[in-house]
Amino acid sequence: MMRTWRAAFMITLAFASQSGAASFDCAKAKSKIEKAICADPKLSQFDEDLNRYYTTALEALKDGASCLKNDERQWVKTARDKCGPKADCLTKAYLGRLATLDGLQPGMSTIKYVELPAAPALIAAIPPESEPVPSHSKKMIEMSGHLIHGASDQNNMGYAVKPDKGAARAFVFDMSIGNSANHQFVADAIAQEPTSRFMVRGTLADDGGFADDKCRFVYRLP
Repeated sequence: MMRTWRAAFMITLAFASQSGAASFDCAKAKSKIEKAICADPKLSQFDEDLNRYYTTALEALKDGASCLKNDERQWVKTARDKCGPKADCLTKAYLGRLATLDGLQPGMSTIKYVELPAAPALIAAIPPESEPVPSHSKKMIEMSGHLIHGASDQNNMGYAVKPDKGAARAFVFDMSIGNSANHQFVADAIAQEPTSRFMVRGTLADDGGFADDKCRFVYRLP
């Protein structure tokens, strides 16, 4: 009985030492959310893993890193912090964010100890173009469908998303292709995954399309 208890205690201790490693200093935790993360070994581990995923994603996205930084701040504000100290909600928020960034991780460093939910996986974060068409809207636009290199519509020539119904919408115009390393990520997806479905998210342009003076995010749909 003593050996069984001791073995169970050592396993628990090992898990706690591995899991109690949030990405911030728990000794300085002030908010209820930070304290909830530090008090829960699973949440603490998720926070540490997300910090690792986020750092790797910044490197993978190259010149799109600044877009991801802003997007991460929005996730903290609108997803994580909206949960308050509720563990179930925080768990769902962390797992969803990890799933979003999972495709940008090297194969050996992806999470294996928990199954991530099916979620849109980020493949590109396209920064504002160097000579954009100014937009005045702050509304967001999302379109889902197949990625194509449109050429038939003079106003939509470039990398575009073609929905099941309706016209395609370019999110990188021909004149701008090649200005960002993330354009190549889109070109590879068009060439290698013609039947896969993707979602493009960005800011609404004055003409109803994607504003190219703002960041645009491309996700592979599950």
